[in-house]
Amino acid sequence: MEDLKGSESWRIFRIISAFTEGFDKLGMIPLSVTIFGAARTQPDHAYYEAVP
Repeated sequence: MEDLKGSESWRIFRIISAFTEGFDKLGMIPLSVTIFGAARTQPDHAYYEAVP
């Protein structure tokens, strides 16, 4: 409980604020697709060719 005294207790609110701000900004982005993958995938790989 000692950790929650003083300025450290406000850290929780700063973290929640950052999450809230991020979700607000993401909510303004239209329906989208994100692709995660390795930068080493070669152009002749089946996964690379499957993307339109």
